[in-house]
Amino acid sequence: MRLWLLLFLVALACGQSPIEWPALRVIPFADGTPSPTEITHAGDGSGRLFVADQTGLIRIVHGGRTLARPFLDISNRVSCCVERGLLGLAFPPGFADTQRFYVYYTDTVGI
Repeated sequence: MRLWLLLFLVALACGQSPIEWPALRVIPFADGTPSPTEITHAGDGSGRLFVADQTGLIRIVHGGRTLARPFLDISNRVSCCVERGLLGLAFPPGFADTQRFYVYYTDTVGI
């Protein structure tokens, strides 16, 4: 916000019209995640996208649709919401072989 305001003021001071930003629109690409916090891929060549939801679910989006079965459900371990919940997901190199990945979440104690 500050940078945009600064650019606007500089443009006015130079006698130029303000910057015209391109028109943007939001296009939903998947459902089933009311509070998404992260979207990533596993780097395994499967074409799947993994969407972490603040409530403790990780959903798979494949071929343009959200699969019914979650990839992971740790909702009983997660303290949600506001600034808490399942906040991050990471797949390290070699996931295809090890099937190990990392999640970042707030537990039920709030830690």
